[in-house]
Amino acid sequence: MSWSGSRAALMEANARLLDSLEAQISTNLMPIVADAKAQLAQEIARERECESARDRARDETFE
Repeated sequence: MSWSGSRAALMEANARLLDSLEAQISTNLMPIVADAKAQLAQEIARERECESARDRARDETFE
């Protein structure tokens, strides 16, 4: 898959879809959705860290 820009930002946008899903699902599924949101938040944080590290490494090569 190919994209431009921040993958973390794209992941955040997709994660917001879970927010809109909450009004439409059974309360029995809410814990599963909450777990999925928490896991996505962790993955997004890791991706942001990786992006920052890649950006720093790239910027250092131009100095």
